[in-house]
Amino acid sequence: MHDQVVILKAREVGRWAWLKKLGCFLLLLVVTAALAVGGWLGYRVHDQIASEGGDLGDTWRFVTDPQAYVFGKRKRLNILCLGVDYNHDSKGIQFSKGARSDTIIVLSLQADTHKVTALSIPRDLRVRITDLGAQDKINSAFSLGGSKRSRQVVSWFLGVPIDYCLVVKVDAAKELVDALGGLKINVEKNMDYDDNWGNLHIHLKKGPHLLDGREVVGYSRFRHDEESDFGRMRRQQQVLRVVSARLSQSITPETIEKLVKIVRRNVSSDLSYSKMATLARLFRGMDKNNVKAQSLVVQDDPESFDLLPVPERNRQQVKEVFGQ
Repeated sequence: MHDQVVILKAREVGRWAWLKKLGCFLLLLVVTAALAVGGWLGYRVHDQIASEGGDLGDTWRFVTDPQAYVFGKRKRLNILCLGVDYNHDSKGIQFSKGARSDTIIVLSLQADTHKVTALSIPRDLRVRITDLGAQDKINSAFSLGGSKRSRQVVSWFLGVPIDYCLVVKVDAAKELVDALGGLKINVEKNMDYDDNWGNLHIHLKKGPHLLDGREVVGYSRFRHDEESDFGRMRRQQQVLRVVSARLSQSITPETIEKLVKIVRRNVSSDLSYSKMATLARLFRGMDKNNVKAQSLVVQDDPESFDLLPVPERNRQQVKEVFGQ
């Protein structure tokens, strides 16, 4: 029994504070999209909403009642956020067919309290992925049926509705960091790793450094140590704090224009740009005590390299995150 407790404690990544915006490494792109597009929409709100299928009533709600515009009658929104990597052929050429989701995060945003909670799900978690009950790693859902299948699988597992899905290509993070002029990161350890097939090359020295986009992505994706995915999630949180601080500084119109173009190239979602902007308006400047996040508690499968749920603890986490 004691050994089980130790394993669960080792697997439960401590809660971490989101700073300022909507949070998590993947979601820093959502924040950027919302802020950048939000400023852009200020000049042509109606044109943008009309292009999304909205009418004058939607434009009026966008301006006068942003909460009703984005939440409607719902008390909360649950947004599935997926970071998707490329596959590479024998010549190192990128292709997206069959790619799996590299990062899986579910955000839950409350309408009345403006509290935000996030649940990070390990990509190696084994769950039901088909209507007939077949099981596989949760990140395989994207390769089977894209965001629609991923949304369904995550909803099955958590037992909560998923209102929107956001898919971000791995290149977005690199381009975003470069557009911001790099990030000052205190690298926590020496890192050396080469994956020619995956076109991932990480060579970093411990200590403070100004990292470019490629280096930040490598630092955030490194998992070839004793902590594996759990150390990687902690470093992603560290990068988020740095990005949040950078976004709190002034950003030139030229940089905003670059960010808009990056988001349009690399982000796909059924959450419209005008609603992203609205969420930024509603949650900007919120009390950091209203922002919570945690990682799903899991356990090792003794017969494979997969991770397994811990049902009783997971049910409690769903209640904490989604109020159910």
